[in-house]
Amino acid sequence: MAENEKIQKTLQTCFACGVCSASCPARRFSDEFNPVKITRLILLGYKNELIKSPTIWLCAKCNTCIERCPRRVAFVDVIIELQNEAVREGIVSDQLKMAAKNLLENGWLYRLSDSDEARAEMGLSPSPKADVEAVKKLAKRRGFDKFREE
Repeated sequence: MAENEKIQKTLQTCFACGVCSASCPARRFSDEFNPVKITRLILLGYKNELIKSPTIWLCAKCNTCIERCPRRVAFVDVIIELQNEAVREGIVSDQLKMAAKNLLENGWLYRLSDSDEARAEMGLSPSPKADVEAVKKLAKRRGFDKFREE
């Protein structure tokens, strides 16, 4: 089954109850990111417009939408496929560039707090350290390093 057909079949089980959107952490920070709206846009044939939009890069991929969905719609898989398609078409978002920059500089997609002193005061262990050289080597091997923002 082609990827587009798989996405369509996955989303056709959605009955737009809105539980995914109501529980989505990304939605709390952006009115643009709305799983129900994205689902409807894809089903109505606006997938090409979506892959050109920065909206698809706002997903935290936390799976809250899938966990809460009464139909178990694999929405995160759909978002990942949209992102993959965007990259295949050469559409690279600012979010992806920033993630690549962070990954190649400190081994993490997101910057972790530098405040190990504050963590110690709260009884927490120091922030985990990444093997940046190993991450760089893997990123280069997989082609991820090409997305780094210059």
